Amino acid sequence: VSTQSTGGQRTGVVANFGPGSLGGLPLTEFTMADYMRRAGYKTAIIGKWHLGIQPDYHPLSRGFDYYYGLPYSNDMGCVSQGPVYNIKVDPFCPGNPFNLSVPLFENRNIIEQPVDLTTLTSRYIAKSTEFMTAALSKGRNFFLYVPMTHVHVPLATSPQFANKSKDGHF
Repeated sequence: VSTQSTGGQRTGVVANFGPGSLGGLPLTEFTMADYMRRAGYKTAIIGKWHLGIQPDYHPLSRGFDYYYGLPYSNDMGCVSQGPVYNIKVDPFCPGNPFNLSVPLFENRNIIEQPVDLTTLTSRYIAKSTEFMTAALSKGRNFFLYVPMTHVHVPLATSPQFANKSKDGHF
């Protein structure tokens, strides 16, 4: 649901949740994953969450069994510009109002910071395939939510697609 839509007014989500957010999707709201998990499905989100970064608002607290992705938009911090891993302040990022390296999470752990956007899509696809294969091999129904990161700048191109289009990134 767009934060500017009437759905946003209904849920109380009328702004983005970024690096400094203390809240998130109201705890009185249930996600599709909440309902699917209760019905016995294995649930995962692979992609951008953007509904709160504090523990109570984390995807694993909101119905998902597995999370691999960014906690907010990739334009809310710095991305791969140097080997700055697992630190909060990014010295490569002067002028960014958040002054943060965008982290990549697996479950509750930061596994890369700053995130390398040039390989992120292929990693999302690999993790999605792994999740579905594991669920199917165990005979489990599954719910997989994959919100891609591509709706925001900065844009990044995977090496195998770099310089292939006369129209740039698209």
